[in-house]
Amino acid sequence: MINSPAKPAQPAYEITEADRKRQEAIARAWQAFDDELEPPLEPMEGEDPELANVAENIIASTVEDITSFLFGDELEIRVEEGAPKEAQTLLDDVWGRKEARLPLLQKLSQNGILSGQAFLRLVPNPDDSIRLVVIDPYNVFVQAMQGDCETVTLYCIEYCQDEEINGKATKRYYREEIQRLDPQQNDPDSQNVALDKDTQWLISHWTRISDKGQWEAVGEPYAWPYSYCPVQSCQNLVRANSFWGKADTTKGLIALNKAINFVLSNINKIIKLYAQPIPWVKGAKLPPLEVGRALELPLEAEIGTLEFHTDLANSVIFLDKLHGVVERLTSVPALASGVSQNMPTGPISGIALKTQCMALLKKIDKKRCLYGQLIINVSKAILQLHDFSPDIDITLHWQSPLPQNLLEDLQAAILKEQVGYSKDTTLRELGADPEHEAELKSQEAEAAMTAFSRGQGFPPTMPPGQEEGGE
Repeated sequence: MINSPAKPAQPAYEITEADRKRQEAIARAWQAFDDELEPPLEPMEGEDPELANVAENIIASTVEDITSFLFGDELEIRVEEGAPKEAQTLLDDVWGRKEARLPLLQKLSQNGILSGQAFLRLVPNPDDSIRLVVIDPYNVFVQAMQGDCETVTLYCIEYCQDEEINGKATKRYYREEIQRLDPQQNDPDSQNVALDKDTQWLISHWTRISDKGQWEAVGEPYAWPYSYCPVQSCQNLVRANSFWGKADTTKGLIALNKAINFVLSNINKIIKLYAQPIPWVKGAKLPPLEVGRALELPLEAEIGTLEFHTDLANSVIFLDKLHGVVERLTSVPALASGVSQNMPTGPISGIALKTQCMALLKKIDKKRCLYGQLIINVSKAILQLHDFSPDIDITLHWQSPLPQNLLEDLQAAILKEQVGYSKDTTLRELGADPEHEAELKSQEAEAAMTAFSRGQGFPPTMPPGQEEGGE
């Protein structure tokens, strides 16, 4: 056990300039996501400021599309065959049903896409249940082992709130540090949850008033007596030689969003100013012209329209090119977003659909490895918190994010079974739970047998190999 000091020292972590730059990048990404980019054009005199600019939120649509492909469909988290049934029940309870599980994972994905790293925390409740909490990466600072950026030795979580103290508005800072203690130093990988048995984590809390106030300890440090940390994380996209992964919403993508808004706003301005020709009259003095009004002009008078020549067509072409650059940067085709002019007019085969979404599907496969390992680590931690074996294997069953052609999928499933695929595999590929389906079929067979015993209906069909006289 850890001997907690009577008087905790000052916090161990010093926030660096690199940390501040990372926070600025995350703040910019969220600003763009929340549609708060600065308008590109100043409104003209007397113009409604809300109509002076046109904005397209590329960042939000990118985040939503990638999140939908990654965590838009049910994700099944299963313990290995032969594991205690209570272990599966526990995981189902903690991760929650679909309506709770998917929003939690989507929040996790949003954080990763915008910051490059996703964090999930295990919070034990007084009744021994466990709550999973998504942590804002903006508030997290990490200290890794020298020469090993993947082995975390300390997590620092710091945030501030505006509070009223003695009748005066003041900023109060809160800090938590979760420090790794490994007396024997014999296991270098802190990201795996089934690890070095002597590793523990010391958790300490502090608070201070204003930016330059002194930190004051809040309560005594206490031990998290498990080898895994209560905070687990993963990279959003692989980034070598760094704890922090790569974000999808890069500085360049945000700049492209600003450029698109600039072009859109200028197109809007051109249409507003020059879409209608300006009438002119020579040799007569007339009141303001009205559309549809008949005019009586002297014989020597002339009337015409003043037309401005604008290059609107090339502006639209340039806008399309900018959207093409966005597709290449994000790997999200317009087809995936349901943009009408890019949608096929007729039936499209599964192969053609996969080809058009190939870049996005490859990106999603990379993310499934990273986020999937985090989900497995957290699941193992949940089991260990309730004294289940750390050796229980966890598997994830993902569904295809592409629209399904049921007839094609059923035909493929039949052919796969004929060449040796198991029914479990084909059912999972069709999006069904084999165990649940087997239970339902068993209930149907029992109901049919009961009805037949009462003289109703026909005898139930026996599974192959169990017919009378079969072995």
